[in-house]
Parts: sequence; C-alpha cells; structure tokens
Amino acid sequence: MATRNGRAGFVAFFAADMLSTLGTFVSMVALPWLVLLSTGSPAKMGTIALAEMGTFLLASVFAPPLADRLGLKLTSVASDAGSALSMGAIALTPHIGFLPLVALVAVTGGLRGVGDRAKTVLLAPMVKLAGFGMKRVMGAYASVVRVAQLVGASVGGLLVFWFGAQGAVAVDAGSFVVCGAVIAALVWPPPIEEKPADDEPKGGYLAAFREGAREASRDHVVLGLTMVIFGLNVLNQANNSVFVPLWIADVLHSAAAGGSVMSAYAIGSVLGSLVFTAFANRLPRHATVIVGALLGSVPRPLVLGISHNLVLVLVVTFVSGVAGAATNPTWGALVFERIPARFQNRVFGLLTAICAAGLPIGGLLAGALVAGFGLRGGIVSTAFLGGALILAALIWYQRATVRVEPVPEPAPA
Repeated sequence: MATRNGRAGFVAFFAADMLSTLGTFVSMVALPWLVLLSTGSPAKMGTIALAEMGTFLLASVFAPPLADRLGLKLTSVASDAGSALSMGAIALTPHIGFLPLVALVAVTGGLRGVGDRAKTVLLAPMVKLAGFGMKRVMGAYASVVRVAQLVGASVGGLLVFWFGAQGAVAVDAGSFVVCGAVIAALVWPPPIEEKPADDEPKGGYLAAFREGAREASRDHVVLGLTMVIFGLNVLNQANNSVFVPLWIADVLHSAAAGGSVMSAYAIGSVLGSLVFTAFANRLPRHATVIVGALLGSVPRPLVLGISHNLVLVLVVTFVSGVAGAATNPTWGALVFERIPARFQNRVFGLLTAICAAGLPIGGLLAGALVAGFGLRGGIVSTAFLGGALILAALIWYQRATVRVEPVPEPAPA
C-alpha cells in the first residue's frame, strides 16, 4: 500500500540516483581533461577510460553475489562512500602520477559498478512502497537519465572552465557524498523476499554466481530483448563513434553539423521517453518494442549511406531517437517483473554486461568495414549486419512472448 513516507522515500532515492548519474557524466569530461592537462597524451586518456569502464563492467558482473550478502542499501551507501574517497584523493593530489591515477580511477569504476547495480535493484521495492506503476517509473527513469546525459557533459565542461579539472573532480566526489547520505538517511526499502532455507546454495560465492547466471538464462523473453539492446548498441556506437564523424568530415566539412546530428538523436530520445512515460499503460508492450527497435536502429546509420542532405539526416535521426526510447525502460520493467527479487542484482549485472558488450563491438566493426569497403560500403554493410542481428533477436523475443505466460503487472496507483 502506498504511504506518504513511501513516496517521500522514493523521491529521495530517485533524486539521489539521478545526482549520482549526473556526477558520472561530469567525471566523463573532467577525468580525461585532467589526464590531458597532466600528461599531454591522448593515448593515456584512452587508458583512463578503459580503466574506469573495464572495472565498472567487471564489478557489475562479478560483485552482485557479494552485494546480495551485504545488503543492497548498505552496498549502495558503502560504494558511494568509497567512490567519494577515491575521487577526493584524485582531486587533492594534483601530482599523483599516472599509474596511481589509473589505479584510483579503476577503483572508482569498480565501486560505481557495484553501487549502480544495487541502486537499480533498489528501485523496484521503492516503487512498490510508493504505489507507482513500474512501466511508467522506468519510462520516467529513462527520461531523466537521458536529460542527465545531455546536461552532464555541459555541466562538466563548465565546471572544468570555472574550477579546473581537479575542481570538477572534487564536485563529483561531493555528489557521491550527498547521494550516499540521502540514501542512508531517507531511503528505507522493504525487505526483499527471502529464499527458502532448503534451497540455499552450498558453495558460497561461486554457487551464488552460477545461480544468478542460471536464472538469467531461463527467461527467454528477457534474454530476447537483451539481445535486441545488444544489437541496438552495436549500431548506435558504430554511428556515434565512426559514421557520423566521417560523414560530417567527408560531406559537410563542419563540426557544428556533427553536434546537431547528435543533439537531434538525444532530443528525440528524451521526447520519446516522455511520451512512453505518459502512455506506457495504454501502449501494447511487445508491439511498441518491435516497431521501436526497427525504426530506432537501421534507418539511422543507413540514411548517412544514401543521402548527403543534412535536413533528411536530422529528421531520420530524431525519429529514430523517439522510436527507440521505449526499449530500455521496457527491458528494465520486464526484469523486475519476471525475475524473482532475490536474483535481480545478479541478473541485472550479467544482462547489463551483455548489452554493454555491443558498444566496443560496434566501434570495431564499423571501423573495420569502413577501412575495407569505404564509408558508404561500410555504413550499408554494418546496417545490414546489425539489422539482421536485431531482427533475429526480435523474432526470438516475439516467439518467447507467445510461448511464455505473461507475468501480471501490479496495477498503478
């Protein structure tokens, strides 16, 4: 039953999580800039990004069994405290040296991976306590995250301009302190369902990890949509990191045009998330996902391969952003609905890593195909391969939704 305290706790949790997300995007600007200023090496900038993202993904996959034993709230607060200390150490030691800096950034990435997974799983009991509908909350969550993506880089740039790179890192450290304090003081989730005593794994960590992997592989509806998102990430990263910059350089010769293409997609994604949030309970879930994934994937890179018209590219990019906005919140809602609460932390970690694996693959695939076939040939061949992958995943997903009895969603307040 929804209560005033339940809704206040949900608002506090949501605000703290969004502050942490905003801080993440600020650090994406501040840390590479700090490395460039201190070393002058673009290669070392890439090393820092790899250190943070690599440990983030590893912790997302392998730390959840430990977090389940510790407790989700305590894990979230402890991760924020550790991240604040590691980022604070970076801010307070301007001449720390490159290798210690890599180590601190890697620690921060790992802690962020643990904490982000715990916060994701905490969302479901807080939504239930507040009496809200999960589909709408996931849509709102996706909207705010996309706004944070739009705003975070700009805020990070302003903070670097006003306070220097280390000042911006210090602000990020402060955001972890505030986030951890808010969750510790104001967020009191109900207990997660307990596992029957006679079904406890006997092998400790490894048994718990295998149990999570087994649970993640059982639900083909969730797995099918996970592979759809993997395919979308392949095409999105190919587009963002390779196709758009090369198309702008070869066709329009204007960096400002590249910013407008990226902005069109981001604005479309925010608008699509808002529309999905407003009408989530009225839209047919699976049809929305299938149509959205098809419109939000192949047309976006393909238009770069067949047209030199910036206006057409902006329109198609914007529509793709709107159409694809329903996929991620639907995936999150499905995991919460179909995976038992005691497994959600482990399952989210594993499936998130699968989705994220599409990002490096997309960049590598696009670069290799452009090198082999030229820009137009690389775009068309990548769109064909990515589209085939997404179509196969959608067929898997659609067949699974027909075979599996749907899990009823609690009625929204």
